Amino acid sequence: MKLLQLIFCVLLAGLCLAGAGALFPRLFHRHAPLPFTQQVYVWQMHWDDAVRRAIDQSQAQVDGFMLLAGEVGYDGKDFTFLPAIPELRGISKTVTVVLRVRSEFSKALAQHHSPAAVAFLLSHLEPYLSARQEGVQHPGVQIDFDCPTSAVSDYAEFMKGLHAALPDRTPCSITTLPDWLNSPVFPTLLAQVDYFVLQVHSLGNPSVADSLHTLCDPKKALQYAGRASRMGVPFYVALPTYSYRLLLDQQGRFRSILAEQSTQSPAPGMTVKDVSADPAALATLTRQWRDHPLDHCLGLVWFRLPVEGDRRNLPWPAFASLLKGDAPNASFTAEMRPSEPGLYELWLANTGDYAPADPISCEVRWHNDAVLAYDIIGGYKGRGALGQDTVQVEGPAPEAKAPPKVVGWFRVRPEQNEVKEVVQCSAVHIVNFSGT
Repeated sequence: MKLLQLIFCVLLAGLCLAGAGALFPRLFHRHAPLPFTQQVYVWQMHWDDAVRRAIDQSQAQVDGFMLLAGEVGYDGKDFTFLPAIPELRGISKTVTVVLRVRSEFSKALAQHHSPAAVAFLLSHLEPYLSARQEGVQHPGVQIDFDCPTSAVSDYAEFMKGLHAALPDRTPCSITTLPDWLNSPVFPTLLAQVDYFVLQVHSLGNPSVADSLHTLCDPKKALQYAGRASRMGVPFYVALPTYSYRLLLDQQGRFRSILAEQSTQSPAPGMTVKDVSADPAALATLTRQWRDHPLDHCLGLVWFRLPVEGDRRNLPWPAFASLLKGDAPNASFTAEMRPSEPGLYELWLANTGDYAPADPISCEVRWHNDAVLAYDIIGGYKGRGALGQDTVQVEGPAPEAKAPPKVVGWFRVRPEQNEVKEVVQCSAVHIVNFSGT
């Protein structure tokens, strides 16, 4: 009899625990290890053969793709949609369809237009949701909306309606900003999704000079991810592979961002500054979160997939290194070449995996006042003066694997023509302004 009572008590306790686990799965499984996966955003509005090749090339290295499907706007009266039309067929990994939502969308939510907004988004998501019948694995939906922190409550109401309207077992997610971690209604928003993507990359405040050094501060990224982990909801961390090119005035103040394909030259007195994340720091973060996983962290999402012709993004070899947690190779060569008797040219080449945003520098030196004249060209600058027998050459890093380029010439005195290595150059180093 006592044995039967003991068996009954054990079964009852098991049923209670199982029920509690069903009601509060995030609480009961918050310490369960989750597989560390890496996905990547594909953010092209127009797909061509280069995009398809990039996806084919990366399918063996990543666990999923988050594809931009279009951009949603609101003009104060009607919703607008600019389609991207990604191709889901042929992708063998997890697919998430992403709608980029413009900031003015918050006005529609504030005017209690959430039901109409849900219906509008669903009408543009339907073609991708029906892709389940086309063999696409686990297509999900993600909303990328940089909602004002003050409007997070309205956003939560909208996401509740959208998630409820999606087909059963459609993964639903959002991108989030670190500032939202401070909002008391943020947990309400997270309750409406299956997971979220924490974006730890941004330009910051362009009006503050100190914010223009890097797109991702590794110390802040670790802090943000730690706080996200304590929310008790599955999440990814989004890391950047892209860069911005900024125009600064004579006082170093931000004026504008140059578009991706812009060929605009800076106006007189304006300077150009490239801002990116330090790939070595990104590799360290990758290893940190992979080898010491945070509770509830599903892994990383990289913004964005390298595509041939993408001028503001890491090339594929550098991105492939980051996926493994390795720092991409940054290396350069400088060479003095005689072009004619008495005339030497300084040639630079990028022999690494990528072109860092920070400038590169090398020193050219000679002896006995051997140089009559010199000029630094091709967007590079020289610091020095005749009579000093040295000049510091500084400028933008050449593109990876691009042909060597001439950045300066040096005319030597006739009596020095036969002197071996009369003009010499040092090794090239990166001038690190980022402080990372």
